[in-house]
Amino acid sequence: MRWRTVRTGEPDSHPADLLAGLEAIVWVADAEAGRLAYVSDGCRALSGHAPEVWLSAPRYAVGLVDLADRDRVAAVFDRLADGHDREELEYRLETADGGLVWVANTVHALTGPDGRRELHGVIVDITRRKEAEGALLEQLSRSEEDYRTLFDLHPNPIWVYDLESLRFLAANAATERQYGHSRQELASMTIADIRPAEDVPGMLAAVKNVREGLTRSGPWHHQKRDGTVFEVEISSHTMVFGGRRAEVVMAVDISDRRTLEHQLLQAQKMEAVGQLAGGVAHDFNNLALVISGHADLLLERLDDARARESTREIRRAADQASELTRQLLAFSRRQVLHPIELDVSEVVADLVPMLGRLIGDHIELSTRLATGAGTVQADPAQLRQVVMNLVLNARDAMPRGGRLSIEISARELDARLTEARLELAPGSYVVLAVSDTGQGMDEATRERIFEPFFTTKDPGKGTGLGLSTVYGIVKQTGGSIWVYSEEGRGTTFKVYLPRHGSSVAAVPQERAGTELAAATATVLLVEDHEQVRTLVHMVLEKLGYTVVAAASGGEALAAAAAHEGPIDMVLTDLVMPGMDGKELVERMRDLRPGIRALFTSGYAQGMVEGHELGEGDAFLPKPYDQAELATAIGAVLAAPPG
Repeated sequence: MRWRTVRTGEPDSHPADLLAGLEAIVWVADAEAGRLAYVSDGCRALSGHAPEVWLSAPRYAVGLVDLADRDRVAAVFDRLADGHDREELEYRLETADGGLVWVANTVHALTGPDGRRELHGVIVDITRRKEAEGALLEQLSRSEEDYRTLFDLHPNPIWVYDLESLRFLAANAATERQYGHSRQELASMTIADIRPAEDVPGMLAAVKNVREGLTRSGPWHHQKRDGTVFEVEISSHTMVFGGRRAEVVMAVDISDRRTLEHQLLQAQKMEAVGQLAGGVAHDFNNLALVISGHADLLLERLDDARARESTREIRRAADQASELTRQLLAFSRRQVLHPIELDVSEVVADLVPMLGRLIGDHIELSTRLATGAGTVQADPAQLRQVVMNLVLNARDAMPRGGRLSIEISARELDARLTEARLELAPGSYVVLAVSDTGQGMDEATRERIFEPFFTTKDPGKGTGLGLSTVYGIVKQTGGSIWVYSEEGRGTTFKVYLPRHGSSVAAVPQERAGTELAAATATVLLVEDHEQVRTLVHMVLEKLGYTVVAAASGGEALAAAAAHEGPIDMVLTDLVMPGMDGKELVERMRDLRPGIRALFTSGYAQGMVEGHELGEGDAFLPKPYDQAELATAIGAVLAAPPG
């Protein structure tokens, strides 16, 4: 084999001069003989072997190729000898010192001047490139492993789906746990299979938008393997996965968040209704006070029997109106309570005989009253009212008979349960449970049962205040009420009351009254409601008091300054336009040190924001009758000066 120059075509006796500076091995082989005919001196630097070693080696010198790659390289040379025109291959070459170098061998098949088939090739060292590729692949492998770990260990469900077929391409472990399908099952499913049927059209429209470059992240309804439907919030991103256009999705279960949002909205609604009910009750108390007060005055003056009976009916109607007002105040948590330490089991046990008569023979009553469940700080009358109202509600739910049970137990509540469902502080509670086997309620009814005047009974058969009264009393006592019901399967109410002596704070007790003092004092009467002021003025004078009346705080100060005689006490409405009763009394004590005070209001003491009274302040809730007014004034006058 001889080299020829391109310019003359004559044999070149110095080919080494042309290849001396080339960092590669240039070689020529006789394809028919399978042996190298020429190899450049570059073989020394690259492999450490002299050209003679290469030229004497059989079969294209494949014996110098690393054993792991040798058969593959030999097969390529066989293809070139059989007719292939060009091949590129990479393999490891053994060096003279026993090492390995990576080389790239580019081979072309040509026809020589003598018509014989020749192979011409160039071998270059690619060791550094291979080492860099290996390091990169190792890094990529580690990165892929890290991302796979993050994908699998993420607490929220994450999956990838094909945007064309909608089939799942990958899913993490959280997806299996949340939806109940194994990854093998998901691989044969589409994303439509985890949607309720009614939501599939909306999902398909959203996927169409994604294909067109629009994204849709937000709440969706998904379905578990067992059919449970729950709400999720999804975030998604378009990507290429395995050569396919795909979407990666993360789903966050927001069921608990929706429950908390619903509870907050319900609590806000109940609070708003409570404020409205309290305001109505406050105004109505003034009217009831006027009606009942004048009725009492008429009864003292009338001799005609029929007129007296009509007046008594007016008085009874006013009392009934006052009872409705008390129920409204109970719901709005603005009534006066007189809490004492009570054993709830004892209270219920005392009521059982009467409860049996109330519910009738067609209902079976059973009790499980735990001894040692603990005591609570509650108003006994109001606690009995709670039990009575719950029992009567259960009775009305079982017109054809059934079973009613009352249970008392102790319960320790942790933060998870109290925050999620009961709106209570963690701690020790006494639980009153009233269960029936009656008609039960649907969800819409359950959401409204504590609203005042809401009732499912026929017109004229209920005021709609029974359960709202229970709600208000329980809340004002520092507890909470929970209800569970299913249509046709009955209802259970559970009342949670803080156990006395536990870490949950109890409601403070109201001050008791003292004995009646002589009606010989001068009273400064301050009342913005004209009809109430007129009535109370009449009653006070009838009781023997000297009265200085005023319609506002400013008018009262002026009247007190103009009054030359002593003023022994102030009887004032607590909530008035402009100057309230508390500020009036403070300013009166600057003018007349030691003056006594009795506050009155249609709201309960300490329940009007910004008008809270001090520990020693006397308070009389509206409506009140003559005897209650006389007793309260006597108690204030008998007490030490303010």
